[in-house]
Amino acid sequence: MMMNMSVLVSVVFFLLLFAGRTLMLMRNGVKVFVFDKGENKTFAEKYLVIFAIPMIALFVLKVVFSSLNIKLFLVSPFFNNKYIALFGIILCFVSIIIFLFALIDFGSAWRIGVDKQNSHRLVTRGIFSCSRNPVFVSMGAYVTGIFLIFPNWIFLAFLILAYIGLHLQVLNEEKFLKEKFGSEYKNYCLAVRRYF
Repeated sequence: MMMNMSVLVSVVFFLLLFAGRTLMLMRNGVKVFVFDKGENKTFAEKYLVIFAIPMIALFVLKVVFSSLNIKLFLVSPFFNNKYIALFGIILCFVSIIIFLFALIDFGSAWRIGVDKQNSHRLVTRGIFSCSRNPVFVSMGAYVTGIFLIFPNWIFLAFLILAYIGLHLQVLNEEKFLKEKFGSEYKNYCLAVRRYF
């Protein structure tokens, strides 16, 4: 029961960080959600708007229901090991810390989508000196942690889809950053790894 409550607390923290930072920036006049509305949408943008947002909502609902022991689907776990589940909880909370540091280091430059109108500088300090994509690393780690806590085919599917979606978005953002920052971004890529 304590493990399930920890999962619920982690979901609430993650959502509060995300929503809190988004609302704070929006209050200051920052357009946080940035998607190309024309025909120039990349595959990653189409994926994000059409597929990822509903999947994230379903993921959160499934995590909450699983934490409360509400069975939506009759699924058997692949394994049942309290130490692996404990590691999953630790991974979830570490991912939240990574996400928090990324949001702090991003400052007002944080966006969801590629902001082609953004005139911010390239963020390379703080946690971005360890990973070029700490937000995506934190999201991948969080989904992995949830799978370790609730190891079934539903969360395995979420895990695989999340990794694919996150990687597609990283590639989309890298393309933009190469065009916008040129050699500054190329040098940053040489110094700091994409994920770890």
